[in-house]
Amino acid sequence: MYVLFSLLVVVFGVLFLLVAAFSAYGIYAMLRANQRNQAYLRDAKVEAPLQLDHVSAPLRRLVEDARMLRVSLEGPIRDVTAMRTGEFSQTAGADVESFDSMLMNVTREVAEWLEAAARLPESDAATLEDLGSTPSRVRDMLDREGGAFERKHLKRPGQPPLDARLAALAEELNRFEMALQANRSVYR
Repeated sequence: MYVLFSLLVVVFGVLFLLVAAFSAYGIYAMLRANQRNQAYLRDAKVEAPLQLDHVSAPLRRLVEDARMLRVSLEGPIRDVTAMRTGEFSQTAGADVESFDSMLMNVTREVAEWLEAAARLPESDAATLEDLGSTPSRVRDMLDREGGAFERKHLKRPGQPPLDARLAALAEELNRFEMALQANRSVYR
């Protein structure tokens, strides 16, 4: 009886130590994530409001969508950087399927934005052409990816890593926004 009781105490002791170790790791991972989030918030820039009163409603929606798309790329850029550097597997709850799904969503959002740009009225397309800010550069970036952002292309020979390519896409969307910010009219 004494041996059985001693064995039971040892088993429960080991289980307690395992639970304590997993809890400690969970707290450590949470603190690291909190530090990353704090650094992200500290480094975040404040977006100036869009000044789009001088453009048509369809063009205004396209610019607003460009900003939302650009801002929404910040998370995937961080995740791709983490995947490329090996930190992604250390993130709590991170799995490869959700990463692939995130890249698929980025591809879908970019494609939807390009489709909205293609549906612009001719006058708005001409305005973009006059400003030298057509969505063709964004379309070219997606075409260079083979039409989709994929994990298997984190690193491509002769190209920067995927996170840098996504950052370039975000910068192109920012250029698109900025080109339409200034009112071209002489009268205010």
